[in-house]
Amino acid sequence: VLAVPSDVTAHIQEMHLMLLHLWCVAVDEAVE
Repeated sequence: VLAVPSDVTAHIQEMHLMLLHLWCVAVDEAVE
């Protein structure tokens, strides 16, 4: 579970997008 310390929906969505992007980068680097 990802708990973002914010009540602003846009901030929560931005954080989820950033974390997803970082996860994708990590997977991409692991595959190469």
